[in-house]
Amino acid sequence: MEGYAFLRGQDIYIEVGGRRIAAAQSYRVRSFRQPNFAGSYLEGGGTVVPGSVRHEIELERLSIRDLTDFVDFYDLSGFNVVVKKPGCTLSFEGCEWVEIVEGAAGNAGVLEKVKILSARMKRLE
Repeated sequence: MEGYAFLRGQDIYIEVGGRRIAAAQSYRVRSFRQPNFAGSYLEGGGTVVPGSVRHEIELERLSIRDLTDFVDFYDLSGFNVVVKKPGCTLSFEGCEWVEIVEGAAGNAGVLEKVKILSARMKRLE
């Protein structure tokens, strides 16, 4: 289809120490900003101040790139999630997983869904 760009499995991956350890078939990102209140809100003089941003990332159908190099996802901490899109790359840094749904088909280990939190996102052109 002309005019459409499709992401492939190698375009969505988890990276540790600059090394790709797993690829995902799809992703979804929800970004949240926690507002802070300054001043006396009850007296009508308060204002809303933008707070910190956090990103909730869901990866689906996550497979380990090299089955001979064992990776225990339950021990992962401080890793990166990279999404290469047409025109830019999103890098979510300092990630922590919050939910893992695991399954398998045949002899390939697959994590069906991984929910991840990150406080930092870089957009690289």
